[in-house]
Amino acid sequence: MWLRVVLEDFVSSALPSQRNRQLGFWVWLVMKATLTTAILLVLLVIAVGWAIYAWVQLGDVHMSWHGYAAMILGIVFSLLVGCGLIGLMFYSSRHGYDEPFDPNQSKPNGKNGKPQRSRKPQRSN
Repeated sequence: MWLRVVLEDFVSSALPSQRNRQLGFWVWLVMKATLTTAILLVLLVIAVGWAIYAWVQLGDVHMSWHGYAAMILGIVFSLLVGCGLIGLMFYSSRHGYDEPFDPNQSKPNGKNGKPQRSRKPQRSN
């Protein structure tokens, strides 16, 4: 926070006001991206360090074929579910299911994308 104040003071003293606001925004954006990247890298280092520690502590553990089969099935099904959900997300996005509801808009008929006209019921004489 203090770095942002210092940088904004430096920018405000060096540049005209309109350009100052634009540059201040870019300085804030770069600082935000840098801080986010640094936090994510720290979390990655912690996760990798914990994984290495757990791997070393396990030592020489024997796993039967049941364990390997369960691990392979778990990985395959997790990937299938993840890919299926991402596929559904792309499908719904491309076919308009993510659009907000508009009761005034008519439905497309599905063949050529043109709206359907409402038909009045015909009277039989």
